[in-house]
Amino acid sequence: MDRVIIVFAVIGILMFGAYIYFIIKTSYDDEKQKKKEKLEEENELKNREQ
Repeated sequence: MDRVIIVFAVIGILMFGAYIYFIIKTSYDDEKQKKKEKLEEENELKNREQ
């Protein structure tokens, strides 16, 4: 019975870690994408001015 509790605890901890990793990675990718879009917009404006 104790093994079952330990197994479920380990699985829960791993799932929680994966969830946190996914949230952080998604947030990081969103920021990266926003910066890329902002640079592209600035480059377009510079090209239009020339």
